[in-house]
Amino acid sequence: MLNWLFETIHADTLRPFGGMRGPTPWYPLGNAGAFLFKTQRPWEVIASFAKYGGMTVFWTFGEPTVALNDPALIEQVMRSRREHFYKDGPAPELIPVLTRSTPNVNNGDEWLASRRATPLSREFASAWLRAQAPSVRALTIEWADRLAAKTRDARVDILPAAQRLLFDCFAVGVVGAKLSPNDYDNFTVLANYGSARMLQMGTLAAELPPDGVEARERWLAMFMRRIAEERARPRPEARDLLAVTVREGTKLSDRDLAAELGNTWFGGDFSGPSTLVSALYLLTHNGASGQRLADAVAGLTEGADIDACEVLDQTLREAMRCLPAVAVWGRRVLPAKPVTLGGSVLPGNTKIYITNWHLQRASSFWAAPESFRPDRWTKDLRADQPYSGGSHFFPMGLGPRVCLGAHYIVFLLKHVLAALAGAYDVECGAGQPYDAGQSFYFATRMPYGLKARVRRRA
Repeated sequence: MLNWLFETIHADTLRPFGGMRGPTPWYPLGNAGAFLFKTQRPWEVIASFAKYGGMTVFWTFGEPTVALNDPALIEQVMRSRREHFYKDGPAPELIPVLTRSTPNVNNGDEWLASRRATPLSREFASAWLRAQAPSVRALTIEWADRLAAKTRDARVDILPAAQRLLFDCFAVGVVGAKLSPNDYDNFTVLANYGSARMLQMGTLAAELPPDGVEARERWLAMFMRRIAEERARPRPEARDLLAVTVREGTKLSDRDLAAELGNTWFGGDFSGPSTLVSALYLLTHNGASGQRLADAVAGLTEGADIDACEVLDQTLREAMRCLPAVAVWGRRVLPAKPVTLGGSVLPGNTKIYITNWHLQRASSFWAAPESFRPDRWTKDLRADQPYSGGSHFFPMGLGPRVCLGAHYIVFLLKHVLAALAGAYDVECGAGQPYDAGQSFYFATRMPYGLKARVRRRA
């Protein structure tokens, strides 16, 4: 009866999707109950729809949404036929937090122009990145020693500590020095509002509440002061992103440059710590892999040696495969033009959800997919499934819109893991389930609640 009611009320909307498989919708929720009332997370629900096929339709109340679990169709939407689709979210959610200068909230020509202009896309970014290796190592050792002292008698929540480590790494890399506690507070206020807006259903306010606006203006003003100081008193030998960008020149206004420098944190201070904690958890629960990594990085201090370490690269890839920080992406068909995808004609503005949760665990591609096995990442597999996105591995997206700072996050995590595994024993989440406090924050899976202890080896 409830299924009949849904089909009767939404007959016109259902018609274009009549030949597409998916879970049966029920009045009045459609399939929204699968997301609202189940223990599975949204990415797990979308991955579970693969049992109906690689392209399925589900309904949230009366709105159809297409779920993709087919690698060929995902590749079309995110890369080879991307001109037929656009990114609708999180745009209104994040514009007040990130400002319009960032490519993350733009589409079409506006997206391309902003992507090219942002400092991380400039030709000097590779040299700048290599220069950060010593500071990342020093910050990690300082952090690990502090945590070791703190955890002599009791374990502590590791995720907040990891976030602060990455926050400091970004600070030294972007402006050449750590930021103040007030700066951290401003960043946190903005992140909280951004995350809450992404989880909100219904119409969003165009602007943040007054305290959010004040936090944003203080955050931007701090970077603008630093830009002005750099222009007035250049640091010819400085290797931070701000100094290099001012030296090389930029078409961005000072306010837009300030926003793009500040957005580095929003792009990585959630996904980076999530991946780091996930890797430490997996290494803790797979002692042989942890020892293999420790042996491989023992004595490595030079940036080039760390970047070239095969075992380190394998370990990071496998952690990203097993527990990707970002597990859901959204697109829509262009509003004015239907598109044929997978043999079905999707009406304009049809919502599409993509997850890597199914494909990165597909037994048809991965041997023992539930097992943490870094050595599966042979040279050939790494070439076939790169960090920038393969058919069954895209932890940071796929195609031209792959995470803008993907190369930066991979660099940071390699150097942080090398410093830790080379000199410390990190026990993360021992005796705990991984999802003890897992939550969705700022579009990222955050493994809250895991307790850790750090010991420096003699």
